[in-house]
Amino acid sequence: MMRGYMELYTVDKNPIYIQEFHKNLDYAWEHMRERTGLFNKDWSGAQQEKSKWLLDQFAIVEMYARISNMK
Repeated sequence: MMRGYMELYTVDKNPIYIQEFHKNLDYAWEHMRERTGLFNKDWSGAQQEKSKWLLDQFAIVEMYARISNMK
């Protein structure tokens, strides 16, 4: 989804979708991580999975990197 919003930005130059995506990433950073630093899928932070999927972990890193390259 992030890549789609970035493509849209190249067309309309309206940063609103990127900004909102960034806010959601920041929320995930604050509420979805365990004390180990790994992310869960539960946005409330109430449920923690025993096993983690590496792709989920790196997706957050990729999205932050893409946003930082836009600035």
